[in-house]
Amino acid sequence: MKEWYCAKDKVKMEEVYDIALMYGDMELPEAEGLRCPVCGAQYIDEETVTGELASAEQMLEAK
Repeated sequence: MKEWYCAKDKVKMEEVYDIALMYGDMELPEAEGLRCPVCGAQYIDEETVTGELASAEQMLEAK
């Protein structure tokens, strides 16, 4: 994964595997992403959002 830095704190973001996701009132499985060790800002990469999360959203909307 490419190195990313927090725009606010100017520190290297940490790769994490425990970003909590919610869809409405429903809790989704944790996702991989980046977190700032200083301010706690979290980011999920575009591939995860447009791929995995979009598929999950379509499935949930179909119910």
